[in-house]
Amino acid sequence: MKTRYLAIFAFNAIVISTFFIFQNCSKVNFETSAESAKGSNTDTTNITDTPENTGASNNNTDSRDTTVDVCNPLDPQASCYQQPDQGLVGNLYYLTDSHASLFHGDLNNAKIDDYSQYGILVPVNIVMTTFDVTPRPWSSGFHIPSGEIVRREDGNELFEWFHLDLTGKIHLPDGSYQFATLSDDGMRITIDGNVIINHDGVHAPTWKCASSMVTFSNDESKNLRVQYFQGPRYQIAMQLLVRPASESSNPCGDNGGFQSIGAEAFSN
Repeated sequence: MKTRYLAIFAFNAIVISTFFIFQNCSKVNFETSAESAKGSNTDTTNITDTPENTGASNNNTDSRDTTVDVCNPLDPQASCYQQPDQGLVGNLYYLTDSHASLFHGDLNNAKIDDYSQYGILVPVNIVMTTFDVTPRPWSSGFHIPSGEIVRREDGNELFEWFHLDLTGKIHLPDGSYQFATLSDDGMRITIDGNVIINHDGVHAPTWKCASSMVTFSNDESKNLRVQYFQGPRYQIAMQLLVRPASESSNPCGDNGGFQSIGAEAFSN
């Protein structure tokens, strides 16, 4: 009889222990702390990538493998896409202080390609329907539709040392055009595999005009890749502009007759 009572007691102890273990697991993984919710109606979460997705292998990652879209993150006033094929789509990477040793101890020395080669890939789709982010301060971060905020692996919000790599199509009326960028920091434009603007490195808002013209004919669309990185906080600019080739002798700047490109020109 004593042995029977001991067996029953041991069985009950195991059941109770298992119950509390699962209670604790649920609390750790899914419960939002009171501190994180205090003073805000917006939930936040750590949306970061795992170490396995860092390094050169990032270049082979298809952004459509993920399902969460972040639309026009640098310009919240811009309208998001109405159809899934609108805008350019791509990846978001970032560097951390631990990467500084790769660049002589200073992330300011990092270039566009360094972000995708060495940085951390965030599992979201970046969608941009326009490229008319004028020079401005920016620290609002990347928000997914549920209201959650993309955070770095250290838990801080991501608004510096990040890189956008976007691809899609551009369609303009028949004619020859000169493209230009106004960016802070680095920006590179590639059309049909040809780099027409490469304004790399950390710099203040600065114009860069293409030296070669691009001709559209027969209602064609061309492949477009836009690469941009933001270095140290807080100032950003990311503009892609165009003017007729006939005006290419005008200054490369505010008074050069460049115009922003409407959302209808971009698709994926």
